Amino acid sequence: ASGGPHIVQALRIDLHDPDVRLFTTPPNTNNYAINSRETLSQIPADFLKTNHLKVAINGAHYAGNTSYTAPDGSAEYLHDIAISQGAAVSPSDYYGEADSLMLFTSNKVASFIASSPPSYYTTNEVYNYAVDNALYHAIPGIYPLVVDGANIGHTYDGLGGSLHSAQPRSAIGYSEDGRYLILLAIDGRQSDSNGAMDYETA
Repeated sequence: ASGGPHIVQALRIDLHDPDVRLFTTPPNTNNYAINSRETLSQIPADFLKTNHLKVAINGAHYAGNTSYTAPDGSAEYLHDIAISQGAAVSPSDYYGEADSLMLFTSNKVASFIASSPPSYYTTNEVYNYAVDNALYHAIPGIYPLVVDGANIGHTYDGLGGSLHSAQPRSAIGYSEDGRYLILLAIDGRQSDSNGAMDYETA
């Protein structure tokens, strides 16, 4: 166990509710460049306010200006396929920083790929992939924690490095019947919440 308490925020969202709308970070429309300026940074609180949302959570693993103190609007790029409202944000890449993919159709039907497509896609190919599969949103994740209802968090035990130690965590998933989207945030690096291990997050 990671030791110490966990402060956990969890939200269950009814995807069958017609008033529920999903929104993910859109592509940068000013000087877009793959693996450089795919999107612009924004902290969740500002993202929520700017887009008039009820809830916001950190998502995909990003690179570029990776400082946590980077100002809103800093150029970023995401690891692996990201799609927002049917528009390509990020293609698949070679970095091995994202091994799972959460997908949604325009009518909020969720699906999950435990290992994302390994081949490199151009921006147009990502867009075509989205259109061909009626995908409206795609959110990459660093690695899967639950597959077909099974907690696979212990798979990463002993791998070492800070990634698999007790850390602040963001996780997304959905119920077996596909009705409910689950958003999970675990605080870390704080006196009352030191973060969670992979299996604890799962």
